[in-house]
Amino acid sequence: MFLNLHWMSVSRLGICIALCLLAGCTSHTSGVTQTEAKTQIERLFNLYKAYTESQRKAPPNEKALKDFAKGLTEDKLQSLMIGKDVESIFISPRDNEPFQVAYGQSINPGGDPVAIIYEKIGLKGRKYVALSIGYSEEYDEASLSEYLPKKK
Repeated sequence: MFLNLHWMSVSRLGICIALCLLAGCTSHTSGVTQTEAKTQIERLFNLYKAYTESQRKAPPNEKALKDFAKGLTEDKLQSLMIGKDVESIFISPRDNEPFQVAYGQSINPGGDPVAIIYEKIGLKGRKYVALSIGYSEEYDEASLSEYLPKKK
């Protein structure tokens, strides 16, 4: 009898933990997981980086970046984890707004981090940001402002 009660308690605890983990990883407003949102911004960063490496300079604008993507083979798009639908990587799945891109900003893995790509609205006061040093993270508005490119 004790083993049955103990097993039921452990089972309920396991279910509660699993539900909490799932709830923490999913946006309640859009149904998009944080992983999907982060992956989307990383796909756009991969394209931005590929352009920079190929052209030896950062893309000057969205049209140049999209034109570059149109010239890539399907295999190259797959290797960049972009896929065939290039247009979709320019939109954040969390706020359904175009990503904000600091066109002309250099990628510099060894330098000071600068926001290259970030969400316009984000979710619950937090935005995913792809930094010039090669990684992406979620920041609040105050932290993001520290990484925005300085106006010239």
